[in-house]
Amino acid sequence: MKKMTVALVMLLIIPAFFASCSQPHDVIPGYEGTRLNPDFISDVNNVKALLTAMATGDQAGMNIYLHEKFFVNGPAKDDYYNSQEFIDRSLYFAEWFDQAKLSGDIYYSFICDEYEGRPELIGKWVFTWGNFSFRYKASGKEIEHPYHYTFRIRDGKIDFMGRYYDRQDRSLQLGYTLLPPEPIEE
Repeated sequence: MKKMTVALVMLLIIPAFFASCSQPHDVIPGYEGTRLNPDFISDVNNVKALLTAMATGDQAGMNIYLHEKFFVNGPAKDDYYNSQEFIDRSLYFAEWFDQAKLSGDIYYSFICDEYEGRPELIGKWVFTWGNFSFRYKASGKEIEHPYHYTFRIRDGKIDFMGRYYDRQDRSLQLGYTLLPPEPIEE
């Protein structure tokens, strides 16, 4: 009787174990409303091409990938640029800096179909992390700092870029110094 009970329990447990290991979950908890991006490779290539156009000051190249309603936010929370302001800043960068390159970059992409009543989050997203380096033409100094950029893609073009990098570190490497605030007179 004991052997039969053990055999019966094993008969039920083993298939249940293999079924639970072999079948993926439909939705990972916390990721409801999202799915992996099936266009990952082409979207990442578009993001890489935009980043290259930005770093080299290629206005025509930037225009290929930017949506007509493109805007940028960051690295500070109040940094906000429309498409033309962003292109102008990229052209300024290319005028004063060269040998720009991204290294150690990692990409992740997903599609957000819905998210708690926040329509601005709906779309394809590409995230990238890595190091950005460049040379300041005036002094010859080489600067390197980590970065994190987020891109939203709508209608096949990039319509949002969120960016973060340590501006203080970059500025110190360029030779700027920090000054304490003026003392408050009582």
